[in-house]
Amino acid sequence: MRCFNKTPAARQVSFKRARWSVWRRRHQGSSRQGLSCRGVLLLTRVMLAGVGLGIGGQPVFGQDFQVSVAEANWQSEASEQGCVMEQTIAPFGAVRFTQNKGEPLEFALTVPAAYQPISRATLSVLASPWQADAYAPRHFQVYPRLLSTASGSQLVVFGQDAEAIVQGLLTGRTVMFAFYYAAYEARVTVAARPTGFRQAQRMFSECRQALVHNQ
Repeated sequence: MRCFNKTPAARQVSFKRARWSVWRRRHQGSSRQGLSCRGVLLLTRVMLAGVGLGIGGQPVFGQDFQVSVAEANWQSEASEQGCVMEQTIAPFGAVRFTQNKGEPLEFALTVPAAYQPISRATLSVLASPWQADAYAPRHFQVYPRLLSTASGSQLVVFGQDAEAIVQGLLTGRTVMFAFYYAAYEARVTVAARPTGFRQAQRMFSECRQALVHNQ
């Protein structure tokens, strides 16, 4: 926005009246334009102060990652050493259930290195948007697991808590990780959908039973 004073056209009046008109218009216009410029500058400063700069100089806002219902899917893999069941949540990554031989079930979200270090995190089981029943959210303690500087970390729940996550997904609930990364205190949520879970869980359960029989 350019701020300057326009000289008003001289009116067909007496010389004194024309000079007074020019002076009055000039000073009133200058005052209005000056206030407008100062207002714009003040608003710009407020906006810049309210939006911090994050990684790569980009503005930091809360980020939400979830796969659409139409694209949501779970995949299971089985081996003699363990069982895996996961849902990919692009572009963030994936959530994964892992059952290794002789170990408790775990459910984890891998967090990329760009979101490190994590200051705090929660895991919740929530009613899905299409569910009309009243359901009180359940919250679980999350444990951080450092992978490497390049690979980031994992947010993990174990044992009975992981089993409760399975039951939540079987009843159509949405599972959501929420965490803050300390550098900018920006909140990130990553939600897993229950779509296709029951079919994948059937294969996953058979794999877990086979691990028990083969011990």
